[in-house]
Amino acid sequence: MKRQISHLIILSLALALLAAGRTGAQSGEDLNVLKGSAEFSASREMLSRYLMKLGLYQLEERERHIAQLSTKDEVIRRQAEVRERIRSSIGGLPERTPLNPKVVGTLERDAYKIEKVIFESQPGLFVTANLYLPKTGLSPPIYTCLRR
Repeated sequence: MKRQISHLIILSLALALLAAGRTGAQSGEDLNVLKGSAEFSASREMLSRYLMKLGLYQLEERERHIAQLSTKDEVIRRQAEVRERIRSSIGGLPERTPLNPKVVGTLERDAYKIEKVIFESQPGLFVTANLYLPKTGLSPPIYTCLRR
């Protein structure tokens, strides 16, 4: 009996909330400030279009600057300027710290071995990697860094 009453109470509350939600949604005022103007008919795409236009302008400027480069020294100077702008925009490069590499395991294969390596890109920030070492010594080693 108690179970039936609690089910009825839950069902009644759910129906009441559902009805209240519908009436609130129907009687709310329209808050769309861009409604009615043909200029704003594509308002959902305005930001992406603006950013695309801005990006295309930047690419055109880049192409114009690169087309004006004629000597090796100008290219080197431009590379340095771009590198500095990138560093500045990301807040500079982090301080160099010891990597503290450790081999934590080895897998032997016929023609190569795999060393499982961890190192610290920054203190306390560990990166995992695999180092593929050929047994013949003729090929350069291959490494893969695994994402977290």
